Amino acid sequence: MHHRFFQYEYFKGAIGEKKNEISEFKNLVSPLDIKGLLVTADAMHCQEEHSRFIVMDKDADFLWTVKANQPTLLSLLTEYLSQPECH
Repeated sequence: MHHRFFQYEYFKGAIGEKKNEISEFKNLVSPLDIKGLLVTADAMHCQEEHSRFIVMDKDADFLWTVKANQPTLLSLLTEYLSQPECH
């Protein structure tokens, strides 16, 4: 098994002053060969578009942080994870 790790800081110069990490996510990740890997990111990337891109376009998996600013998703996950079969 091999591991790859990249940090957003590596790409800071690539997105320029007037763009941000969310809008440039696909452009930053597209050239990376991440097939079969687990992509992790902070809560700002817990977005449906980013999730679909990682799974459908890049054939990878994701692990996002979920915070209270997405109350519906947080509630669904909390309910799901409280089920006995998740323990």
